[in-house]
Amino acid sequence: STVIVDQREAAQVEAGELIIAAERGSWSWDCLYAELGALVNGHVPLPDHNGITYFKSCGLAIQDLAAASAALEVAEAEGLGQLIEMGPLTQSR
Repeated sequence: STVIVDQREAAQVEAGELIIAAERGSWSWDCLYAELGALVNGHVPLPDHNGITYFKSCGLAIQDLAAASAALEVAEAEGLGQLIEMGPLTQSR
């Protein structure tokens, strides 16, 4: 799998699941693929595999929104996923 974080320093303090995995030896910070900014700026290429990509955001909600919007665009273009009704705020696309 590929692990991407918004900011390495923040993730090393706030990303409990990654901290625990690193402490248990099942994952290492050396295996971190990239920070989000490096991907967005083109300094690091997008992962070129069909495996699992895990994105952990510890920062601004706008980063989450941008990542979710990009993922939704790809999913809709490829006919993936399904809409889950979440109440009165759910909008059909």
